[in-house]
Amino acid sequence: MQTTKPERVAIPSIFGDGVPRCPQIPAKPALLMNVVPAARDGAPTTAALGAVALTPRQSQVYGAKSDQFLRLIAFDSLTGQLWQRTTMRPHSAPIGPARAFNPAKPPRPPSGALVPDAYAHQFAVDLPAALSLPADAARYTCVAWLDELVSDSSVCLVDENKARFGVPPVSPEPASGTPVHIRAVTGSPERADGKLVLKVAPSDGDGKIGRVLGSIGPGVLPRVAPGVAAAPKYLAVMLVSALTHQFVCKVARLPGAVFDETGCGEFDFEAIDFFPDAKWRYDKPEPCFAVCIAGGAVSNALTIMPEGWKD
Repeated sequence: MQTTKPERVAIPSIFGDGVPRCPQIPAKPALLMNVVPAARDGAPTTAALGAVALTPRQSQVYGAKSDQFLRLIAFDSLTGQLWQRTTMRPHSAPIGPARAFNPAKPPRPPSGALVPDAYAHQFAVDLPAALSLPADAARYTCVAWLDELVSDSSVCLVDENKARFGVPPVSPEPASGTPVHIRAVTGSPERADGKLVLKVAPSDGDGKIGRVLGSIGPGVLPRVAPGVAAAPKYLAVMLVSALTHQFVCKVARLPGAVFDETGCGEFDFEAIDFFPDAKWRYDKPEPCFAVCIAGGAVSNALTIMPEGWKD
């Protein structure tokens, strides 16, 4: 039986605006992304085509410059390596730290001109070029993330291209060497088929942002029969601080004794432990956002607010 290869989408540059096959702008706040075969300058590649409608908070903080904080992620679940970067274009003037988590809505200009109270845009990105993925072919779990919005995951094969020069990825570490604790605790989220679930819990001390409890449900990671050698399994944990936009990531190699037989398990971490060098952690811990990836699944995007937070 003959199969027809999908037609490649033509994208004009590494970072572009919407192309015809981009998802439509969603009617309510959401982040959508499709990863499809593409061509740029006549050469085959892989495109991330997306659309985002910002939340009211994001519209007030970022306005039309949300591309500086919309992040593309490619995770190789076989090696545990992760590549990421924002969709900010070269030579864009960066905006600085936000002054408030929920800034007040600006007053109407004296002229009475209408100003947008919600922002949205489409994007078309040459994914391997933007993330500087390695030259070899590999299968990646791809995600777009902007604070409290995260796209569904897309698992795609990126073809070999010896003209690519990869940059060093975030590489895995033993879970014991990261802030991630592999265990079930009181209040751990219930396991859900094919899902990675996060929830917020109170911190276990003062001066913290908040604690995250997570579960990896059946079908996210492969299970193996007892006594059978299994490939390593990994959990990528990413956080970004809400005001200073500091991105941090750790990839934990999951202990086989817990995850091999069932492919399931629980974990938890204190958000502040991912920011050991942040100046604000000793003054006024910031709110932050968290997302996790394991196998071909991405978690819900979590907003973590320090207890008693006030702008």
